[in-house]
Amino acid sequence: RCEIFGVPMLLGILTRLGDKWSRIERLAGTRGSDRSVRDESLHDTMKDAAVYTLLGIIALEREAEV
Repeated sequence: RCEIFGVPMLLGILTRLGDKWSRIERLAGTRGSDRSVRDESLHDTMKDAAVYTLLGIIALEREAEV
């Protein structure tokens, strides 16, 4: 979907992955004391980061094919 707005797929994925890592830091308590993020656990956020990482690998492989 990000390509519709002129953002390359890999850049969009890396942006979302960065968002997830920020949330992981917050949930793990490494950035301040706020460990509460409504409706998302550390476990869920780490799974999301894994999925974005796999999507990034797919994007890299597609770029290599072109």
